[in-house]
Amino acid sequence: MAGFVIALGILMYGFSHLPPINILFSIHPSYVKYGLDFEQYVYNQGEFGIVIGSNLLFILLAQWLPSANDWIPNMQELTHYPLLFAGYLGCFFTALNLMPVGQLDGGHAIYGILGGKIHAIISRLCIWCLVFFGGLDLAFIACFAGYPYIGIPIYGLILFFALRRLSSRRRYGVYATLITFGLQIGLVYFYNVEGFTGWLVFSLLLTGVLGVDHPPTEYAPKAGRWRIAWAVLCLIIFIFCFSPVPFQVVG
Repeated sequence: MAGFVIALGILMYGFSHLPPINILFSIHPSYVKYGLDFEQYVYNQGEFGIVIGSNLLFILLAQWLPSANDWIPNMQELTHYPLLFAGYLGCFFTALNLMPVGQLDGGHAIYGILGGKIHAIISRLCIWCLVFFGGLDLAFIACFAGYPYIGIPIYGLILFFALRRLSSRRRYGVYATLITFGLQIGLVYFYNVEGFTGWLVFSLLLTGVLGVDHPPTEYAPKAGRWRIAWAVLCLIIFIFCFSPVPFQVVG
């Protein structure tokens, strides 16, 4: 909560005190020749850059706080705006910690108000979503990059290690791997959907280090109204801070 409050304050100050667009022109002199319409030209030339993903909180603050004369920076330029970038990173790490998985703070909240059985279901579902979305790009590369007889077995092992902790029975991990791989291939082949590989790496760290389940507690009183309200608030903050694709390299 403390980290989110600080990140929110930084973002509010950053959006309400945006520097003039001349600051960006001084960083990128090549943009000047295009004038205020430079975005439709410079971002379609295949130049290398890092695009910062957005989240619901970022979008709402960008609409509400700046005045009509303020230029909202493109997400590819966000690293040149230290306050906005710092506030975004604060939201990103807040969302990571509030995921309802294992012993993350979000997992603690779910365990505290809903109990171990519901926590186990939500935690596994969240891990599967991370693995599914995070593996879309690798699934496409494994099948269609020219060496499927090498790529498919390697990616299959990665997928199995990411999903095997969802059940104590190994065959269920194999079933989950096959079903997930099939769904991924269908999605990327027919709809050309892209994912974020970082979520696959993060899920491997979660399942390998923290685990999926919450350890039982010796003292587990029933959560009161205030604790339930705090847990719901944590869920709302997670929704507003989460970004499906937090970072993307272009060019």
